[in-house]
Amino acid sequence: MQLELAEDNEVWEFLKDLNWSVNKDIGYRSDMELYDRIDFWDIVEEEGDCDDYALTKRKMLREKYPEHKDCFLLALCMVQEGNTPARPYRYMSKECPGEHMWDQHGTYLKIGNDMGGHAVLIVVTDKGDFVLDNRHNDVLLWNKAW
Repeated sequence: MQLELAEDNEVWEFLKDLNWSVNKDIGYRSDMELYDRIDFWDIVEEEGDCDDYALTKRKMLREKYPEHKDCFLLALCMVQEGNTPARPYRYMSKECPGEHMWDQHGTYLKIGNDMGGHAVLIVVTDKGDFVLDNRHNDVLLWNKAW
């Protein structure tokens, strides 16, 4: 199932507003500063890093559109210097094997070696897959996000 999207509809406006407001309202702080850990994924209200922005946006979208909860995917991305948007290279889901672990609240925890990269939220729609990135306020198609 895909989220139905048109640039003039409520869903598109909500995606743009959500990405902008979460990016504005949450201050960036590393997991080392917040938790004294290299990596910890959580839903946040005030401060966090890229994965926390992505989880927070996913939570808000799942609350607004519960019938489309599987359309909101976390992705790890390669990043470049400067103002270049993220390029997704790996989508993650709750069923993701390997060194990934989920707690009882559906919070993603990473264990083992750090894979590096940058986390974003992907929204699967009938118009394509869009990237919601804490480093950029524009909502872009994933294949145009680099």
